[in-house]
Amino acid sequence: MTREDAQVMLEEAVGAGESPDVRKVDLAGEEKLVRGRLPGLEMIFDRFVRNFRPTLETMLNRRCVMSLSGLSIEKFDTFSKKLVHPSSMHLFRMPPLAGQGLVVISSPLCFATIDSMFGGRGRPIRKAESREYTPLEKRLISRVVLLGLENLKESWSIISPVDLVYGRAEQDPMILSIAAPHDSVTNVQVDIELGNEKGSCIFCFPGFMLEPIREKLSAGFHQLQSEVDENMKQRLAQAISNSEIDLRIVLAHGRIKMKDVLKLQVGDVIPLATDAEAPAIIEVQGTAKFEGEVGIHHGRRAVKITRRKPD
Repeated sequence: MTREDAQVMLEEAVGAGESPDVRKVDLAGEEKLVRGRLPGLEMIFDRFVRNFRPTLETMLNRRCVMSLSGLSIEKFDTFSKKLVHPSSMHLFRMPPLAGQGLVVISSPLCFATIDSMFGGRGRPIRKAESREYTPLEKRLISRVVLLGLENLKESWSIISPVDLVYGRAEQDPMILSIAAPHDSVTNVQVDIELGNEKGSCIFCFPGFMLEPIREKLSAGFHQLQSEVDENMKQRLAQAISNSEIDLRIVLAHGRIKMKDVLKLQVGDVIPLATDAEAPAIIEVQGTAKFEGEVGIHHGRRAVKITRRKPD
């Protein structure tokens, strides 16, 4: 069947009042999975998962499993309608980027975390979705979120240095306004398994927040890797420059037999093999690197480098 024949059949069906099997698709409003299309953002959260898991295990004294579930882009109105009341929602800022981001933690995961913090087995509360969070529960979850934001800040440094500042906790999705209803948001879901309970943590970023660094987030792996390598080089150079090493000044040297060492007494003179006019040898970590003259500088013993020894 040709394209023209299909068009004729469709027009005849519509004209006859029949309901053809046609579904209207709103491409602008459809959720779009973008895993692989934002490799920079995916790299950030892959690193976050690796770093935050042992931190959370230490805090809760319980083994947990974390994995990056996926990245998606959708309208903020669509995203907010998926949230239930009450929800454990936490606002944060990312200076110098504009706007506010949002962290949403599923209720079963919240209560399993709180149970673990009090020495339990990480069991959730029955019908957790139907009751409000107490002030104590909100403070405890906020502590976990603060710890997560600190780890996420370190993970963002591989793409662009930003600060993550905790804002406040909310329970009612209707009062949130991090973006206009039709503005797009980028969501990153991290799945967490704590004991026998599974839950999720969703990071929501308004599109205008990520726009200044979208080019970096969309960059290929090799370009990002080169930036990471350069960052690592700078950190390594700084770490090396601030490290302490052993420095020794050798004025003279000689050899003596063990039987003569056993006969040494106070006042004995030991002849050395070094000429009296020979320069002192400056050793760095046991390796001779320079020659110099020994003297006094500002009331302290010092050595002036006169020549670099050839490698």
